Amino acid sequence: MVTRRPARPSKAKGDSRGDTRPMEMDMPSRTDARPARGLTSAALVAALTAVVIAVPYWSSSYATVRDDGIFTWFWPVELALLLGTVLAGSLSHARLWAVMAVMLTCVPIAVMGRVVRDTAADPASHNLWPIEVVLSMIISVPPICVGGLLAWAIRRTTPAAR
Repeated sequence: MVTRRPARPSKAKGDSRGDTRPMEMDMPSRTDARPARGLTSAALVAALTAVVIAVPYWSSSYATVRDDGIFTWFWPVELALLLGTVLAGSLSHARLWAVMAVMLTCVPIAVMGRVVRDTAADPASHNLWPIEVVLSMIISVPPICVGGLLAWAIRRTTPAAR
């Protein structure tokens, strides 16, 4: 945030109006800024996790995932999210909430890819796709929270991660 300081009065004799220079601007300090590579490593890990989740989900036939959707692979999805969050949180210098928000997109990306693929073949196959996306976000929250806690513990105990 940029704040303005009022102009200081002039010390020149006979000048009763004060300083006529424009107001000075206080610039935020760069000392407490995070490194620029903060979310880059987290985004790369999230992309890899999304691929690990999406490839088996997209490659199966529509008949095998008709009723369950992403819940067919519930435990592998949860494990992939947990490991991905721990890895992203440990490698990244960004804040953990930002890393966790990036990881929250992995399963909805896989679900949306499946929706696009199936509706291209049969437009009536995913008529409730917004609910699928919301459910995929809901099942993503627990492993991401546990992974965030583990990444926090790793950051606290590892001197190189600080």
